[in-house]
Amino acid sequence: MTNIFIYGSCVARDTYEYFDQKKHPLMDYVARQSLISAFSEPVDLSARDSDLASAFQVKNLQGDLDGDLTRRIQAQSAACGILIWDLADERLGVIDCGQGQYITRSVELVRSGLLERLPESRWIRFGTPEHFDLWKLSVHRFAVLLENQKLIDRILLLDIPWSMYNQFGKQTKGIVQISPDEANNLYAEYIQVVLAEMNLRKIGISWNQSISNTDHKWTESPYHYHETVYQAMVEKINNLTEERLRGNIFAEDTPPVHNGTINIFTRASSKNFGEYVEVSFNKPLSEFCVEIEGVNKSRTASEMVVSLDIDPPDDFTPKKFGLALSRNPQIGYFRYLKTTPGLRRYFIHFSLPEATPCSSLKIRAWKGPGVLEVQTISLFGPEDIQGRQLV
Repeated sequence: MTNIFIYGSCVARDTYEYFDQKKHPLMDYVARQSLISAFSEPVDLSARDSDLASAFQVKNLQGDLDGDLTRRIQAQSAACGILIWDLADERLGVIDCGQGQYITRSVELVRSGLLERLPESRWIRFGTPEHFDLWKLSVHRFAVLLENQKLIDRILLLDIPWSMYNQFGKQTKGIVQISPDEANNLYAEYIQVVLAEMNLRKIGISWNQSISNTDHKWTESPYHYHETVYQAMVEKINNLTEERLRGNIFAEDTPPVHNGTINIFTRASSKNFGEYVEVSFNKPLSEFCVEIEGVNKSRTASEMVVSLDIDPPDDFTPKKFGLALSRNPQIGYFRYLKTTPGLRRYFIHFSLPEATPCSSLKIRAWKGPGVLEVQTISLFGPEDIQGRQLV
């Protein structure tokens, strides 16, 4: 029997539903509590005085106001077999209440009416430099807690990209502030911080395996997944747990299998613009997603240039489709993608007019050759999802 502690969101909690729960009892579930809130000063408010009717929501909100993650982990650490952590709720950002006090801008908080009692507070959004800096400090404090509780070898960080398509191959619906590819690139930066701070295990799937579910009990959303996603994650966790029980701590997770429409790693060179990676498509595509795994070997953030081989009509407006037109004929129509030092994944989605399909793309390091080492590329589109017969 392996006891499970969950810190995160519905992503980890919904994954748990696919475990054999008799063999993996759930010890505790800390939800709607940003790491920034968890390691800040408590806020002297009572969730019981709010407009919330759900006992579960009141409990979550009070836990966030108190920042009770540390206490709850300390109470369960001795018997904890696996601590499953996901970062999905970090998307909510935090409310700065002043004097070192931060609380998660959760749906529960917004609906509670308690924000009216904090007139001087302000929202710090996910992905902003201020949020990122606060989060890095909180990750360090979390690492110290996990080391003190001897949990580093028992924590698993889930890395499941937001889905671009549902099980029917249609673009995922849902009320979100940013697109799935934008969210995935932000999460990749936050995950980089965790991996630099802690020697923990990260498990996940490739973007082309991340599929949302129109029939999900919490409604359709980029982070409400099809059952095949949860099943794949449980299988990975069970395999890692068996390795640990055999004395191998946590074995490394198997790298994602890039099995999209195209998987080419061709290197070429250009006398005038340095090295690039080119991917030629089997057939022209008007909508597609690209996942890139690569290493920025510089010490600073830079950009990659993803250029498309398209032949648009005269009235084509590139900005409408998230593109720009370079004066350099070797580049043509392109989009920038920010890179950060080290190894990570990058995500980009293109949706072009049907009359302007793309036949190939090129990836370049904007700061010069040798700065960006592209290791794997996966490309897929709605047709790939439709062909899997998931419904």
